[in-house]
Amino acid sequence: MGARDAVAVLLVVGAASVLTTEGSLRSADYVAAFSVAANLVDQGSVAATPIRGFEAWAVSTGADGRPYCRYGLGHSLLGVPARLLGHALASTGLDPAPALDLPLVRFDTPDDSLEAWSGFVAVQTNAAILGALAVVLLHLSRLLGLSRRGAVLAALLGGLGSPLFFQASDFTAEPASALALALGAVGVLGVEREGATASRSLAVGLAAGATVLLKVAHGVLLVPASAAFFLAARGARGTRRTAFLGYALGAALPLALIAAYNQARFGHPLETGYGAFALEFTNPFFEGLAGQMVSPGRGLLVHFPAAVLAVAGLVPLWRRSRPVAVLTVGALVSLWLLYAPWFAWDGGWTYGPRLLAPATALLAPPAVLALQGDRGAWFRAAAAAVLAGSFVASCLGFAVDYVDYHFYLWRLHGDATAFVSRWSAWDAPLVAYWGFPLRRGLAVLGAVRAGGPWPMLAWFAAAAAAAAAGVGLLVRPGGLWGHRTEDGMA
Repeated sequence: MGARDAVAVLLVVGAASVLTTEGSLRSADYVAAFSVAANLVDQGSVAATPIRGFEAWAVSTGADGRPYCRYGLGHSLLGVPARLLGHALASTGLDPAPALDLPLVRFDTPDDSLEAWSGFVAVQTNAAILGALAVVLLHLSRLLGLSRRGAVLAALLGGLGSPLFFQASDFTAEPASALALALGAVGVLGVEREGATASRSLAVGLAAGATVLLKVAHGVLLVPASAAFFLAARGARGTRRTAFLGYALGAALPLALIAAYNQARFGHPLETGYGAFALEFTNPFFEGLAGQMVSPGRGLLVHFPAAVLAVAGLVPLWRRSRPVAVLTVGALVSLWLLYAPWFAWDGGWTYGPRLLAPATALLAPPAVLALQGDRGAWFRAAAAAVLAGSFVASCLGFAVDYVDYHFYLWRLHGDATAFVSRWSAWDAPLVAYWGFPLRRGLAVLGAVRAGGPWPMLAWFAAAAAAAAAGVGLLVRPGGLWGHRTEDGMA
């Protein structure tokens, strides 16, 4: 992997995420999870602060009678740096609220500069996660034999053209879990090709366990991750017992942290706080299967049509690395099967297939692998349309604030809102967003209109410069332009 290409995709993807943020916590789930980070920094407590007006949302009562967030500890820990920086920015006496274009209907309204600054920095955290993911995908793609241009395309597709681009504007668990999966893929590829050393095996196990630390439901990802590791280690150099012990230890460490967290909150290592939500597998199974793939509101193939190319690229991926192919297919299928019968298989109020989003990053390399070789003009034209559609669908999520959009549907359809948001083609974001009457501005536009505060203006100016620099590195003469390679891409 060339350093310039890595810097380029990091700058482009990270800066694009910064420049498309609204600068505030919109999801009630994230508000609850971030309150744990705030209390951890301010009070040394892992208790949650109930959302005003939605006091029962996303919290459960612990053994000590205090409210605790039901979502993963890793989700909250990622917010700790944001809270610390929020304190530093609040100490300047500057108020960012005038620059934040919040949704009209809010789950949370920052009532002081500390809360406003903390929320603003919290949603920037995902820009770093998304940029790092793009770099890892670039590295993985090069290891799989893609050309420089093909690897860059895969990195940009995973970072900007997949559902993760929008999810990174609000939800931490999905992009962070995608990063862990991508790191795991690089790890099993290393085990397969270079040997199952103790340190490499430990790293793969840590990556697999980290997904569960971020979201308990991601425990199903341990199945494909373990299968991929065992397949890689079976024929690799090194002592198998050492490799398997290293992997098991790595996966066990995050699980032990979760168990301790649960014990401290609820008095039992296996009590997560999800309560009845964890058992509400009441949805017709095949409806959930179809809905996650093809429903107008949440279908993966609708919001990420490049997944079709990924299916075509699975055969060449299998030939290049069976463990990576197992992890790629297994991650998607395990999440798909898990959520199909769940009552909220659509991921609630969101844009696109949120619950499948962690697996979409690994679909980017095989999607580009499908373009390898001498393809006909019709195939290349269709593939270009599919890729363009993925980027358009991904970016469209920022045209409308999804909270305002769902409240609009709720006022219009009442109890039928869930069905409409899933299955109505006319009300699906890919159609409705184009003519939606209420368009919320981006935080960068709000900061420019408000003339500050200066830290926010400086941050956005740096992001714009970074984006320009990244694009410059990608299109520079003698860079990615050149002769066609064996995979049919320059």
